[in-house]
Amino acid sequence: MRLPVVYLVRHGETEWSKSGQHTSTTEVELTENGVKQAQDLSRFVFENQCQDFIEPKNITQIYVSPRKRAQQTLSLINLPEKEKIPVFTEPNISEWSYGDYEGITAHEIRSTKFAFWDIWQVIHGCPNGETIQQVATRCDHVTAKIMAYQTDHMDNNPNSPGGDVLVVAHSHLLRILACRWLNLPPEHGRHFLIDTAQTTFSNDFVRTVIKYDSILENHNKYNSQNARNKTFQGGPTLAYVTPWNNHGYDIAKIFKGKFDYVSPVWYNIYRRSTNQYELTGGHDVDHNWIKEISEGRHVKVVPRFQFQDWTQIDYQMLITELNEIDSLVNTLSLECRKQGFGGLVLEASYIILLRNFVMKLGAKLHDQSQELILVLSPRKPSIPYFTADQFDDFSQFVDGFSLMTYDYSSHETPGPNAPINWVEDNILSFTPTTMNRGKLLLGMNMYGMDFSQGRAEHITGNTIIKIIRQHKPIIEWNENLGEHYFQYQENGLSHTVWYPSLKSIESRLQLAEDYDTGLSIWEIGQGLDYFYDLL
Repeated sequence: MRLPVVYLVRHGETEWSKSGQHTSTTEVELTENGVKQAQDLSRFVFENQCQDFIEPKNITQIYVSPRKRAQQTLSLINLPEKEKIPVFTEPNISEWSYGDYEGITAHEIRSTKFAFWDIWQVIHGCPNGETIQQVATRCDHVTAKIMAYQTDHMDNNPNSPGGDVLVVAHSHLLRILACRWLNLPPEHGRHFLIDTAQTTFSNDFVRTVIKYDSILENHNKYNSQNARNKTFQGGPTLAYVTPWNNHGYDIAKIFKGKFDYVSPVWYNIYRRSTNQYELTGGHDVDHNWIKEISEGRHVKVVPRFQFQDWTQIDYQMLITELNEIDSLVNTLSLECRKQGFGGLVLEASYIILLRNFVMKLGAKLHDQSQELILVLSPRKPSIPYFTADQFDDFSQFVDGFSLMTYDYSSHETPGPNAPINWVEDNILSFTPTTMNRGKLLLGMNMYGMDFSQGRAEHITGNTIIKIIRQHKPIIEWNENLGEHYFQYQENGLSHTVWYPSLKSIESRLQLAEDYDTGLSIWEIGQGLDYFYDLL
């Protein structure tokens, strides 16, 4: 017997899903944007009958949650001869009952109730709500119903290509249902991704199978109605902007509201002599641009300050001499106060040894109601790194850690930019508990790498579009690494390109949401415009 294809649709956006509040039995209606999401889903998927994605005419049964938001979403989906398809309002696909956690966010739960709470942990669950196993049992009842109906349908219609199923329900429930359909433990649901009924404007959907012509057609399109609404439900988002990719300045304006911090890469720090420090880059400061991206939004502009041309002696002096520490702290804090910044991002080597300097700088900035964000290298065998204890120690005086979880591969070892399992390992290595995990800003690259015969070249959005337009490559998805790549030939040389995609970005956003971390994006001038719909 042919197994049915089961299509899972999460309801459109509500005010509670938008804010990240857990919603099970509370009846909330779709927002205006949620209605549009459902209409877009219907138009682009079901009505256009994208046959490489879905065969709407094969759907012979529909299951919908009794909750109003799911019912409303289904009413907005147009299927061929929909009136002839049996619709079952199924209580077993109501959302996970969150009990005492109804109406509050994961961040609030971890801040005020249970610091180590993880809904996917079997032993945690929800007080006065359901355990994960109870939800899984409900899903098992649904899969049994689907199979029983399929058996009956195929017995009565042996030549039918149909028997497929549409399920319209809720985030956690659908992720567990997917696990049970695949005979996986329900806790594996953390690895499944399902956002509110959202197409990323008119792109070719967030999926593993993508074609070059879809990228060419849609890469510069975005949902203007949602451009200033943050949909990422993890911690704060930091976006870097560089003067050498000027498009980033425009992205910061177009999508303001999606970014909590914007970090223009303006400043270098030089040690000139004893207790003498020079800052360069102040000429790049654009107060009109700062005003434009900040107006009406709670965004903080926190420029990056990077140590430049420092010798071991320079570092040694800053590590050991209190006068050197005070001099540099005063230089940096004065510039932040004079320019009216929201704080700064600090990038330096030997950061573990600079504890006293970082502690004093953090205290000084906090006295000025400004914040300090520290750049951290990811965990790799060749790089000295923070321990989890050091992360917790520095968290006393640092507001955030911008973790550079990218540049995993090199010309010596070509491959992905940031394998998703490696990214997850970094989260757990730095923050094995949730105590300070909210300060971790998970690095996400918007650039790619082009490898060819021992050479590696960073490539940005403009370059990737030129390559795709010229070579029309077949784009492949590596499931284990969670990234797309393709190959092409030029001047007799073979090239392999790894570049972010909607799917790879969504996977990392979901990972950050699951672990309740923030994001740090390097950098927004390098990506394709339609990436930012996902944030």
